[in-house]
Amino acid sequence: MALQEDNAESLKKIIDYVSWAAAQDSDDLASVVDLAFFLPVFRDASLSSQLREHFSPQLFSDKWLLLMEQPG
Repeated sequence: MALQEDNAESLKKIIDYVSWAAAQDSDDLASVVDLAFFLPVFRDASLSSQLREHFSPQLFSDKWLLLMEQPG
């Protein structure tokens, strides 16, 4: 929504929160962020490409590997 409305302030708040949550030592919080944010983002190629530049490459890559790569 923030991307569609070109709302930089809201987008920054979202990015800051997701980045902060991903850095916490909490499996529950990580799971919520993964399932509620990253999984829908990764399932939408356009959204993923638009948001990729707003996150650290390491975080984006780690979440992609965790959620989108098939084990084994």
